[in-house]
Amino acid sequence: MDLKPTGRSRPPLFLRNAHLLYLTITIILFGGLIAFGQVPRIEDPRITQRNPIVLTALPGASAERVEALITEHIEDRLQEIPEIDEINSTSRAGLSVVSIELIDAITTSSNEEVFSEIRDRLADAATEFPASASDPVFDDKRGAVAFTYIAAFSWESNAETQLGILARLSEDLADGLRNIDGTEIVRIYGAPDEEITVTPDPSALALHGLDPQSIATALERADSRSAAGTLRGETADIPFEVEGEFGSLGRIGSVPLITDENGEAVRLSDIADIARAWREPPQEIGLSDDRRTIFVAARIDDGERVDVWRAEVQSLMDRYRDELGPGIILSETFDQSHYTVERLGDLGFNLLLGAIVVMLVVLAVMGWRSALIVSSSLPLVGATVLLLVMMMGGALHQMSIFGMIIALGLLIDNAIVIVDETNQNLGKGMEAGEAMQATLAHLAIPLFASTLTTVIAFAPIVLLPGNAGDFVGWIGISVILAIASSYVLAITVIAALAAQFGRPPENGERTDMLRDGVRGEQIAATFGDWLRRAIRTPRIAFAIAFAAPVLGFLLTPTLGNQFFPPIDRDMFEVRVWMPQSTSLSATRETARRIEGHLREDQAVRGVDWLVGGSFPSVYYNQVMDQDAASHFAHAIVSTADSGETARLVPQLERDLVYAFPEARIVVRKFGQGPPVDAAVQFELIGPSIAELQQLGEVVRLGLTSDPDVLVTEATLAPGEPKLWVDADEDEASALGLTLDDVARQIRNGLDGAMGGSILEEIEELPVRIRFEDDFRADSAAIATQNLITPSGDFVPLSSIGGLRLAPETAGITHVDGPH
Repeated sequence: MDLKPTGRSRPPLFLRNAHLLYLTITIILFGGLIAFGQVPRIEDPRITQRNPIVLTALPGASAERVEALITEHIEDRLQEIPEIDEINSTSRAGLSVVSIELIDAITTSSNEEVFSEIRDRLADAATEFPASASDPVFDDKRGAVAFTYIAAFSWESNAETQLGILARLSEDLADGLRNIDGTEIVRIYGAPDEEITVTPDPSALALHGLDPQSIATALERADSRSAAGTLRGETADIPFEVEGEFGSLGRIGSVPLITDENGEAVRLSDIADIARAWREPPQEIGLSDDRRTIFVAARIDDGERVDVWRAEVQSLMDRYRDELGPGIILSETFDQSHYTVERLGDLGFNLLLGAIVVMLVVLAVMGWRSALIVSSSLPLVGATVLLLVMMMGGALHQMSIFGMIIALGLLIDNAIVIVDETNQNLGKGMEAGEAMQATLAHLAIPLFASTLTTVIAFAPIVLLPGNAGDFVGWIGISVILAIASSYVLAITVIAALAAQFGRPPENGERTDMLRDGVRGEQIAATFGDWLRRAIRTPRIAFAIAFAAPVLGFLLTPTLGNQFFPPIDRDMFEVRVWMPQSTSLSATRETARRIEGHLREDQAVRGVDWLVGGSFPSVYYNQVMDQDAASHFAHAIVSTADSGETARLVPQLERDLVYAFPEARIVVRKFGQGPPVDAAVQFELIGPSIAELQQLGEVVRLGLTSDPDVLVTEATLAPGEPKLWVDADEDEASALGLTLDDVARQIRNGLDGAMGGSILEEIEELPVRIRFEDDFRADSAAIATQNLITPSGDFVPLSSIGGLRLAPETAGITHVDGPH
């Protein structure tokens, strides 16, 4: 069928106006260049925050009490919110951790509304908490986004580490990072909490009828900070205020507590030592190469270029290093821009290499003139995609560039067909305008159909819901944008270029290989012969065609089955769990010994720890869910290169398990995919804690019989040791005390009662009243602690009950609410 136009018609626009054609090409290329400089560059796609966490402290409470008094109230309130898909919680001694997962339909534009409702429900739940519980802390910044940069302050000299200096420097650096345009959040890890410690003499307290709580109350009343009214004059209003707020240790020590029988005031300094100190024990300890360290972690905002932001951070770091005194080290613990630039560079190189291969293939089969026209679609499509990505608010990351690589072999198909058809029409003697019109009349609809088919094939990736769609969706988006752009450019710009500059082979023969490409008559003849045979014997043809895919399916069991592969990175992580009753200092000692084992290998370049909490995330699927956990330590280990990481991880997985049997140790490379706590997990759900503990141990012991299983854990473990006061309620009642009064007075002496604060410039230091460390570490001394009765008399704790050491549940886990 001859599709040559029967009559003369007006040439297409781009052939009528060559200036418009060249202007369009120039605008596309320059627009793409501008977009390349403006589009954000990050390592991984940003995932919508759908997994906030709620932390609530109840000091001194057992896991069962935390569950009953805190966690269940929170869960009951949150289950009323329809946008919440799942609620998981862990109740352990003194702390409730509630993890929330929102439904997949929640997006970046709608999650803040849900977060606001969650905060309201948490405020409602807090009204039912005990007075000693903290307000619930709602943290919506721990989503699937890694910190971009982590700096570390440590002390170089052998002298005692000056934590105060390091803390002030870290706060100053954090403020500097916050002031850099594009910074989303900055957090400090491993910094000590400074406070004013009041350590009373227990015997002096008994002598004067005082206890830590009464001292705290006296300090709060003496710390005058409220306005005392206003003098209303005819020309001015002058406010009143009573001078006396705490501004120094001497002011605190001068507070009168009581008046003795001689009419003289007993002041705080008469019965207590007052000092500025660090809270002991701290909640967490940072370590870098076995030195006490404070980490400052910063995260770039969505929509920023990590390389530009990193340059400003480097300038800030250089200024700080120049101003540091001797003995202070300011080091770089983690820099995501290094991995981002490297990964995007590798992907960009692969994209360029693929484009060169495509150009060489086209050159070989179509000749240099057609190859240039076809290959011009690559930069034009690339520039168009960049423009569209910028307009859509997207970014250059591994998923979007990976999508462009996938589309590379597809986006020139339209251009090849258009150029080849145009050359054929020119060879029939058509004018340029007629050749272009005939080509488009013949191919525009078929090419549209094939393009639409490819778009539909990748649409399911774009339409994936939830976190999976946020992460891999840009693969489909990049492919669709590239394919759609290639079609539009092929039927406009490429078609015009082919009609204007294309040339058919002379006399219909391909005599010049460089000009016309390789004909390959013998290959074409052989292919045609095989095609005719296949048509004559379709059954045999179908059998041969299906043999390869069937064989592939049969060989599937011989392939690895890891869906999300690990990544090549010169670092890995080590997570350490000790028994939950382990003190922070004991966990630190274990971490120090593990580090010594790690450093026996010369490939280990650095080891950074956070003891008592999760190390700030350095990869998008790390979960920071260990807060105030004295039994936990988390390390990021740097190696010489990714090859050494691949060698070390499987070796250390077994070595550390056997070298430290008292700890549960997980050594893991960073990998793609959702966060996982373990390779295999089982859930046992039921109402009986004792029965679940027993069944959990049965399952755990069964798993250990497998030689390939290195580490097992039952999250609802049998009890950890705890001291119980066997209080005689009748005896306490006769003294005018309730059991809650007894618990409160013991807690005030051991953990401390808060009473006012000192304001130093812009820093506020709380005042804590507690007994000395030796007293708090001695169970016999605690048994002799005096309790104050409502009548003002003192009785020793041992008079109403003795101490008993017995186990309790270490932690209680709820999956999707209480069961």
